[in-house]
Amino acid sequence: MQKFYSEDEAERILKAAVRQSSSDVLATDSISRDRLLAMAAEAGISPEMLVQAEQSIARTKNEKDWRIEFRKKQLSELGTHIGIYLTLNLFLIGVWALSGAGYFWPAWSFLGWGIGIAAHLFAALVTGSDSYKRKLSKYIEKKQKVEFDTARAARLLADYFAVAERDDKIGAIKYVRDHLKMSPSEANNAVQRYMSQQTWP
Repeated sequence: MQKFYSEDEAERILKAAVRQSSSDVLATDSISRDRLLAMAAEAGISPEMLVQAEQSIARTKNEKDWRIEFRKKQLSELGTHIGIYLTLNLFLIGVWALSGAGYFWPAWSFLGWGIGIAAHLFAALVTGSDSYKRKLSKYIEKKQKVEFDTARAARLLADYFAVAERDDKIGAIKYVRDHLKMSPSEANNAVQRYMSQQTWP
């Protein structure tokens, strides 16, 4: 009778198999996919389950990278906003000083715009806020869509270049656009990514 494993059990078995096989691994601590498939087969884990595990790990890694990327983007935008705020307000102070330094009217700009800076600070630094979570969710969704479209484009382009000239970039872009309804820039980016990853002779 065939034995079945839960996902958690399969993960633990694979990890144990990797540890037990460490003596056979090269100094780089790397294991080929063929070796991983063989280890999974020895543990009674099907190739399909292994593929699912690989995809799950890739999604988790991607999401972690995207969260870090989003955080850096938020801080970069905040820094740019503060830089513009300080530059323009210092310019206004210069104008005020050159015009006689009477009533300090630049204070209104400092105050009014300062409220916007405070709101931006909160949105960028308080990661538990609803605003931050909403923006992060939209960012991850956008990244997932790009990744999904890239994968679909790669499959199409593999078929296309199997019969087309390998330098036919224009034809490849049109092929992707027609099949995936991408914008010209999206199709161009997809083709460029695909061609940059190929090692054609």
